[in-house]
Amino acid sequence: MNRRIKATLSQGLKVIFCIGETLSEREKGKTFSVIERQVEVGLKGFGDKEIENMVIAYEPVWAIGTGKQPLQNRLRRCIDHQGEIGKLYSREVSDKIRIQYGGSVTQRTSKD
Repeated sequence: MNRRIKATLSQGLKVIFCIGETLSEREKGKTFSVIERQVEVGLKGFGDKEIENMVIAYEPVWAIGTGKQPLQNRLRRCIDHQGEIGKLYSREVSDKIRIQYGGSVTQRTSKD
């Protein structure tokens, strides 16, 4: 993923970097460690300027094409947990990065 992101950015394009866990990883309680690893490895070597040209989308693999969506409170925890970016970049830069849920939204997942 890291090489693909670098290649895309080198062409002057913006990147949507999708992260998320498989059903097996979710059932084993590894969601947050998977997200942390994906962010750390996927964004390795990028400077502040490059990171500002990205959107990070949390898209759990287990939800793709299944009709299942994570509950809204779980989405919030996963997206909030992506504070891993703050460990890699300055507060100024990490505050500018757009982080969103990349999957379907239903009445169940959109309630506050």
